Amino acid sequence: MKIRISVLAVLFALPIFKMMAQGELGFGETDDASQSLYERVANIEQKFKAFNVYVNFAGNLNTQQEAEGEPWKTGFKARQLRLELKGQIGEKFYYRVRQRLNKSNTALSDGLAKATDYMMVGYRFDPKWLVSVGKMGQYFGGFEFDQNGIYVYQASDINNNADGSKLGTAVTWTPIKGQQFVAQVTAAYNDKLENEYAGITAQGIKASNAPLTYVGNWAGTFSDGLFRTKYSFLHRNLAKSNGSNVVVLGHSINGKWGRVFFDYAYEHDDFDFMRFCSTEASSYLAPNQKWLTDLSYHSIVARTDVKINPHLIVWGEGMFQTASCGSVAELNGFRKHYNYMAGIEYVPDPSYKIRYTLNYQGQYFDYSSKCGIPDRTTNKIEIGVLCRIKCF
Repeated sequence: MKIRISVLAVLFALPIFKMMAQGELGFGETDDASQSLYERVANIEQKFKAFNVYVNFAGNLNTQQEAEGEPWKTGFKARQLRLELKGQIGEKFYYRVRQRLNKSNTALSDGLAKATDYMMVGYRFDPKWLVSVGKMGQYFGGFEFDQNGIYVYQASDINNNADGSKLGTAVTWTPIKGQQFVAQVTAAYNDKLENEYAGITAQGIKASNAPLTYVGNWAGTFSDGLFRTKYSFLHRNLAKSNGSNVVVLGHSINGKWGRVFFDYAYEHDDFDFMRFCSTEASSYLAPNQKWLTDLSYHSIVARTDVKINPHLIVWGEGMFQTASCGSVAELNGFRKHYNYMAGIEYVPDPSYKIRYTLNYQGQYFDYSSKCGIPDRTTNKIEIGVLCRIKCF
């Protein structure tokens, strides 16, 4: 345990440097100035922004150990494969569509599949006001949420289980340069409550007549971008008399020399929205109960990226997370989860977002002695490739 804490401390203390910002919460607003394959092959400069095509891919050869003392298992994995279309029509309209090609494409009750991350359009009334509608990402604060998923090797518990792509609408207000506020309303689920949480109505939890999520977000930039913040508050109306509240506070320091970010998140769910606690502590469920209630989570994420030169990036990341169930005495403060990761990314051609990677990921699950769940350690080493290819 002392070794794990030392590794976590070293990752937190790495120098403050920047990874190339992804800005994925722009939902179609952020332009990618890199040259497309079409422009390079045809030797024709693309002068319009109406139609852009991207392929996002993350794949690897990995060897991993699911628990200490167990054998290491090796195999290939395509972690992400997403096709993305985005563009700006005139000065007012934009659109964005992103489809996962390695996820279920079955339509749910909202008419879209889980594989559809984004299918949205927006209208900019003027430089200060923007309205977006369709399936979009919920505007969580923090900088972990603001990364393209191909660069997230292992997400925090709250991020990994947020399931944040929902149908809804958002209003963005930028009163002055560097200060942006978002008010958003989305669906709480992609499907019906009973389909998302089988058996939940049997324990007395009934579907809401208005299963909606309300989000407020503030993104601030100070000192010419040196210091940035991303704060948010989110309330989910999960069911009748059952809700969920999430607070995320993100901070980053940026410069030509690099970036470091530090996120804190707190979440309280009236029932097990994120699902994993009911799976891990299933022995504490009552005879007709499938989902735990009254759950609280804390999460701290710190990451730094060192851009050694245009071709080499070194990164380190550490996480500390807790989970607690207030409705069962033995599960009060029952879980602590440590993530510690580091890696090297090689960029053969800086004009393209293609990286070859070597990284290590470790996790330690520390359970309270009173809950009876054994502690567990996992280890993984990956050699892989990350691509965000601008085809057109």
